[in-house]
Amino acid sequence: MGATSDDVVCEIGAGPGTLTWALAARAGRLVSLEIDPALQARLAEAARTWPDAARVEIRLADARSFAYEELRALRPAPAGRVLVVGNLPYSVSKPILARLFSRARGARHRGPDAPARGGGTHHREAGGREYGAPRSSGSAGPM
Repeated sequence: MGATSDDVVCEIGAGPGTLTWALAARAGRLVSLEIDPALQARLAEAARTWPDAARVEIRLADARSFAYEELRALRPAPAGRVLVVGNLPYSVSKPILARLFSRARGARHRGPDAPARGGGTHHREAGGREYGAPRSSGSAGPM
């Protein structure tokens, strides 16, 4: 992903924090979203002991309704980017991606208030159904 100390990274679905810890070491600011209150509380407590704790925020939030546009103001430097990363669960990937893509489309016309770049994973079986080529066998076509 190439995060730098100028960038804010938004992690969708922090879970137990395996990726969170690695992102915290690279990003200028990290905002991790977790919908499960128990996981969020446990990770927030653990993150307080990390060397990069001052730049890490573990939020109890639903990525389907999170206000991604607020991330731009959290960049450590004006030239920094807003990067989004996550291992999206199949059951909620479509609304999350649709929200992010709609913000990105709007940014081209209304200003740079959307994520500049994102990365994520998707289950192969589900990805083939969601993003398969039009008219391919077993494919529902583009999202």
